[in-house]
Amino acid sequence: MTPRGGAALAVAALLLVACTSLPEATPAPEPALTGYLPDAIIGQLAASVPSAPSVPLEADRAASNAYRPLEGGDRWLLATTHAELRPPFAAQHFDCAVGARMTTGPMPALTRLMTRLQIDAVKAGTIARDRAPRLRPAAVDPDRRVCLRLTEAGRASSSWPSIAAAVGTAYGDLFSSLVPERSEDSQLVGREIGLSRAICGLDWPSDVAAGQQLGHAVYGATAATPDFRADLEQARVEVAAARTTAQESPGCAAERRLFPASTR
Repeated sequence: MTPRGGAALAVAALLLVACTSLPEATPAPEPALTGYLPDAIIGQLAASVPSAPSVPLEADRAASNAYRPLEGGDRWLLATTHAELRPPFAAQHFDCAVGARMTTGPMPALTRLMTRLQIDAVKAGTIARDRAPRLRPAAVDPDRRVCLRLTEAGRASSSWPSIAAAVGTAYGDLFSSLVPERSEDSQLVGREIGLSRAICGLDWPSDVAAGQQLGHAVYGATAATPDFRADLEQARVEVAAARTTAQESPGCAAERRLFPASTR
C-alpha cells in the first residue's frame, strides 16, 4: 500500500495533530498521580502473562515480515501517530470512534482516567517484561525499518509482552465504556494501536497479542475500583459535552478508508 490522493492527505492530517517527536516507548505519566490498583493486584496481573510466547519464533518472524509491504503507506503513517500514548494526547486516537474531538479543550477527568489506567498497565507490563526479556524485530533484524526514532537502548529493550498494546487495549476498553453505543469502534482502535507496534517492527505479533490480553485484564481490575467508577462518571459528562459539538477530526476520512468495516 502506498499513500496517494485523498487517502494520503487525510492520513497526513492525523500527523498534524500528533507530536512531531514521538517517544520510543510509553513515557512515564504525571508523577503526581498513582494507578488505581494496589501492588499485589498488579503483581497478580503480571504473573498471568506467560513467561514466553507459545508461537515459534519462525512463525512470529513470518507474521512480522508480512507487515513490511505496509512500510511508508497509509497504515504505516497511522501507526506512527499511534506511538503517542501519553494522556491527554492519546485521546485523539478515539476521535473518530466516539464522534467528537477529544483534544480541543481540557478534559481533566478523562485525562486523570487515562493517566491512572496507563500507570497500572505500564507497571504490570514492566514486571512481566522484565521476567522474560525478548529481542524486538528491529533488534533481530538491525536493517528493519521502524516508524519512529529509536535509540540503540530502545532497539535492544525487551518486547514481551507489548506494553504499548496493553495500554492501547485498556484505552479501547475505557472509551467503549464511555460511549457504549460506539463500543465496537473504540475496541477496534484499541486493537489497532497494538497492531501498529507489529507494523512498525517494534514488537512481534505474539507480543502484541499478549499485551492486548494484559490490557483487558488491567482494565477489568481497575473498573472494579470505587475511584475508577467515580472518575468514569465525571469523564462521561466531559465526553458527552464534546460530542454535542459534532466536530469531526480531519483524519476520520482516512480511517474510514483503512477500516471500511467500521460502523462510523
